[in-house]
Amino acid sequence: MGFTIRQVKSKAGDCKSTHRWARVRCDVTGDLFTYRIVGIGTKFVRLMHPGLGTIYREKPKNFTRVW
Repeated sequence: MGFTIRQVKSKAGDCKSTHRWARVRCDVTGDLFTYRIVGIGTKFVRLMHPGLGTIYREKPKNFTRVW
């Protein structure tokens, strides 16, 4: 399944003022991970790992759920 940037913006466009989360599938292993959305760009979505605090850039085509 995958999302587009437009779909992510419509569901989590207010990520600066409230917590929004995304379930992301890893390309290599196929495992699912949950990250907090901290920013939405034009090609990538910035995600933060909840336990470590590291920031990742991910393409929205790997998203399976946004809430």
